[in-house]
Amino acid sequence: DMISRLFSNLPGFAYRCKYDENWTMQFMSDSCKMTTGYLPEELINNKLIAYGNIIHEDDRDNVSQAIADSLKSHDHFEIEYRIITKEGEIRWVWERGICIRTNSKDPIAVEGYITDIHQHKTSQFQKIESDQRYHYLVDLSPDIIFVLDSNGKIIDYKSDKSDLYYQESDLSNKNIFEILPSEVVKSTKIYLEKTLKTHSMQIFNYSLDISGKGTCYFEARMVESAPKEVTVIIRDITIQRMMELDLIKAKDQAEESNRLKSAFLANMSHEIRTPMNAIMGFSNLLLRKSDEQERSKYVKLITKSSEYLLHLINDVLLYSRLQSEEIPIKLSVIELDVFIQNLYDTFKMTGIKENINFYKWISSDCKKLSIMGDHEKIWEILTILTSNALKYTESGEVKIGCKTKNNRIHFYVEDTGIGVPDNEKNKIYDRFYRAVNVQSTNTGGSGLGLSIAKELVDLMKGDIEVWSTEGKGSCFNFSIPLIVAESESIEAPLNTEMPLKMKDMIVLIAEDDAYNYMYLYELMKDCVARIDHALNGQEAIIFESKNHYDLILMDIKMPIMNGNEAIKQIKVGNPDVPIIVQTAYAQSEEKEETMKAGADAYLVKPIDQNELKKVISSICHVDSCNND
Repeated sequence: DMISRLFSNLPGFAYRCKYDENWTMQFMSDSCKMTTGYLPEELINNKLIAYGNIIHEDDRDNVSQAIADSLKSHDHFEIEYRIITKEGEIRWVWERGICIRTNSKDPIAVEGYITDIHQHKTSQFQKIESDQRYHYLVDLSPDIIFVLDSNGKIIDYKSDKSDLYYQESDLSNKNIFEILPSEVVKSTKIYLEKTLKTHSMQIFNYSLDISGKGTCYFEARMVESAPKEVTVIIRDITIQRMMELDLIKAKDQAEESNRLKSAFLANMSHEIRTPMNAIMGFSNLLLRKSDEQERSKYVKLITKSSEYLLHLINDVLLYSRLQSEEIPIKLSVIELDVFIQNLYDTFKMTGIKENINFYKWISSDCKKLSIMGDHEKIWEILTILTSNALKYTESGEVKIGCKTKNNRIHFYVEDTGIGVPDNEKNKIYDRFYRAVNVQSTNTGGSGLGLSIAKELVDLMKGDIEVWSTEGKGSCFNFSIPLIVAESESIEAPLNTEMPLKMKDMIVLIAEDDAYNYMYLYELMKDCVARIDHALNGQEAIIFESKNHYDLILMDIKMPIMNGNEAIKQIKVGNPDVPIIVQTAYAQSEEKEETMKAGADAYLVKPIDQNELKKVISSICHVDSCNND
């Protein structure tokens, strides 16, 4: 009939249901299948499923509440909610209805109309979600955002005063040029005009000095977002900029380091080749010359060049150790007046320029004072400072000394030499820096001295400083914590043994290098009765078990068995045999390990003849050999 045709052309369906908890359908127009997927007869009287059960469970309370409110108001209700279709699809519907009452005004049914609004609702949600997502993303952005008109008036913005570093609470309708610092206004105006003129994005950077933050850097991106309107996105790039500056600084430092290393290597090549040239050249001349006076002169020059070469090698090795490993502090008792006197005597013996007055000064509080300190490191530092002072002073005076102040012991070296320029005072301790200056002067040396001195001072928790006037001289001072040594009364043991004549001694030399053995043999052959030769530690043990030696000279680095292991085993069977270690290892840790193994004395190669005789005389209680 006409009503059925009318309902069939509508996008929804008409219904009548009981006023019960299941909304039991009593009538549904045929078009309900288009909306719910169910035929009317499947829903009427809940034959297949109750309509109340196809309402989305999250929306059922809302529907019930809407109908209850309509019942109270005697008015129609309207509500949007979701249903689950027969195919399992979730679909939005719109319902308009009214409660039907009895004469006693009790609700008995609900009549109304339900239509499909899913497409409209989804489109609406997409728009709302899209807007929300846009605002969400904008809020998450760390950037400052402005929308400006062509005159700089703020149309919209996203920021807060902590971002902008100003005190305004509301920027709407204010002009950006009244807010920005004067140094930024000019560039902003230029790029605003350029953006509107070219219709293309413009990027520019600027910096601001912010109270409590220092210099901050910003990047501004400006784009035309509408006719006579631009959007400006401002990003704080301080961290990136500082990283860039650090990278540039690191690059410059690396390039400078490479330059200094190159200068250092060039200088070392020169410094090593010079004495080597003298050693090799005069050695060849020795073979060709027969005049004893000339031969003696050549030998002295070879010796002097060898000593200089050894000094260079020691500098490089010590510097390398300081850079690559932790060097322990070895405390021992140091008598300050004796220590300074020994240092003074050592330099006096090497020869001082005639125009230099070299002297020592020990304050009254340091005389008779013994401290606990690392003798080797303090000696090395003072040797470096004194050598430099004598090297860079042509005339005048050089003074070494010590004093106490503020519970610290101060060692100093003062000179009237060339001095240190003001622009170099912060660089003289840098590694390789001195190599550049050394290379351009005639002073020679590795250029590592002050760098080594600074490293050693730092190891002892000390401080080093220089007072200097260019052309008038310098005073280098380093201080370490003052630790006063406890006085001990040590009674020397009486030697009741009859002295042995060195010429009656039988000696074993354990040395794998033929040239080193030959050198030791030449030093001792005229002073002792017999010399045996072992090529490694294992041979030394076998030799010692079959002979009674008065002295063993033991190298450390040997094949099959090293010297330390051989010493331990020899001392088990014969603890009284004197053993002197001769080694190329110059570190104090190696010496300590060797002495723990049982050695009686320790000599570092190259071995000085007089030092060897002195040590033999001391540990063997023999007369000294005077044969040269």
